[in-house]
Amino acid sequence: MQRGIHFILDQPGRYLLLSLSRFADYFEFWPSAGSSLLFNLGRLLSFTLFLPFMLYGLYLSFRIPGFATRNSLLYGFIGFYSLLHILT
Repeated sequence: MQRGIHFILDQPGRYLLLSLSRFADYFEFWPSAGSSLLFNLGRLLSFTLFLPFMLYGLYLSFRIPGFATRNSLLYGFIGFYSLLHILT
């Protein structure tokens, strides 16, 4: 843990570039040759089943007056959770 924190404090630019390089991997849902069949199926099925509902739900939440304001904590959590996994 100390070595990791030391690396981040010594080279913050490199740390950010390395983290940004993982951004595409975080949202990758297509099968890859380096993964097992079960992992590829799980990743593909979860995204193809749930992503349309998630996007439609976000769309609807911004169309309802006041809904996005009341649920700003939820949107903040979604953003923070994603950043947490990308940066660590």
